[in-house]
Amino acid sequence: MSDVHSEEYPDELTYRWMFEKLPSIQTKEEAEAMIEAIVDRLTPDPASMLSKKTNIAAVRHTIGYMSGYYDQETAERIWELFSTEHPIFHKTWPTWDEAFNMGKDLGKKYQDWVDAGRPGESPLKC
Repeated sequence: MSDVHSEEYPDELTYRWMFEKLPSIQTKEEAEAMIEAIVDRLTPDPASMLSKKTNIAAVRHTIGYMSGYYDQETAERIWELFSTEHPIFHKTWPTWDEAFNMGKDLGKKYQDWVDAGRPGESPLKC
């Protein structure tokens, strides 16, 4: 596994760095090292396991979201290697019209939830 404190993983990780790095990941070991490097910078107190677990979930969610910006082959590899999926499209590859309609439906659900006084969990929970 890569050393998460190496030059391969700079101290300040940005979304741009993640976006550029993701397509180069080829193994589950590399994927886990990348997640570890990111979470290491997000979780300053290693004793805080809940915080670390929350950060791991957030990183996987972000990576799943970013996968939607790549071609289908790259996205599918990222889903597999990082054990994630796109938060809205999941492991599907919708057409432009389908994606638009999914977003429109989700927006309506969110507006209905806001109009109802925000009872329970957000419909945007991914």
